[in-house]
Amino acid sequence: MRVAVLCHDALLRDGLLSLIEGIRTVSIVPGDGRIRGVADALRSGNLDAVIVPLDAVEAGELAQLGALKVGRKPRIIGISSAKGSTPAFHPILESVVPRSAGADGLRHVLHALRPSDGVPVGVREAAPFYLPGPKLTRREQQVAQLISRGLSNRRIADTLGIREQSVKNLVSVLLRKLECENRVQVALHLTRRESLTSSL
Repeated sequence: MRVAVLCHDALLRDGLLSLIEGIRTVSIVPGDGRIRGVADALRSGNLDAVIVPLDAVEAGELAQLGALKVGRKPRIIGISSAKGSTPAFHPILESVVPRSAGADGLRHVLHALRPSDGVPVGVREAAPFYLPGPKLTRREQQVAQLISRGLSNRRIADTLGIREQSVKNLVSVLLRKLECENRVQVALHLTRRESLTSSL
């Protein structure tokens, strides 16, 4: 099953992608989370489902998505807001997963959907979005691991026995190499790389 996420917030989109990347029957359709990329994938017939965090998109985008869906097979899965309210434009949604259901709720809904004809159950399509990124030095890998565990620069320096300024420099290099804006994105990137290498 080929899935895209419609969401402008990069951090929220990356979080949703990390929740579903372990599902063996799901292949992520690469994109920036904007309506144009999702529309292109819909038009090409290269999409089975779209996940939409309902409080992170505009009503106009959902209306566009509904218009694009007419005559096509993709299912629209909404993620309701923390308050659990479903907006008035919910008729285009195949199902709504409350945020309180967490990752298990989203996985349950995705498992319930029938996989596309081209993707046998249990086989994950390769997606360029998950190819390993740039090579990191051993020290950069160590720092990235400690960042993903939530350690501060000072704690990382103490753990590795190096100066705090060296850690700051390494963090800057990591952010640039991995094309991340903050430490959370570094942690998400590292998680994706590890899940890819463990599935190979």
